[in-house]
Amino acid sequence: MEDSAFSHEDTQNFYTITDAETMNEFFMSLVSSGDHWMFISSRGALTAGRISADHALFPYETVDKIMAGRGQNGTRTLLRLHGQGIGSLWEPYADWSQGFWRVRRSISKNFTGSMVRFTEENLDWGLRFSWSWTFSHGRGFVR
Repeated sequence: MEDSAFSHEDTQNFYTITDAETMNEFFMSLVSSGDHWMFISSRGALTAGRISADHALFPYETVDKIMAGRGQNGTRTLLRLHGQGIGSLWEPYADWSQGFWRVRRSISKNFTGSMVRFTEENLDWGLRFSWSWTFSHGRGFVR
């Protein structure tokens, strides 16, 4: 496993965990300056809402149930790389995709705890896909 690192991107300071694919899944919280809240796993499963659990946008469950629901609660991205069939689909941060390609994953969280960024590199295709979660007063949850 590579060392984790501090970085400065998009006018913010981040702490990055590299080689996240080698770690056990863990849970994080994101904070907002308003009434938004989010709890998210290191593999993308999440619950989020406003004010309280009664206003959850995704099911407000225990950590184990949220993690087990990965793919149903949280982000999901499918990319068609080339041709047709399952061999041409890449789903970053999906467990099954590691069986097809060599991947490297990292998770970055800004110093204020209001943004988390997931990055997966597909080493076989030479591609990188990244997405973030954060909050906006005017727009709510922003991916």
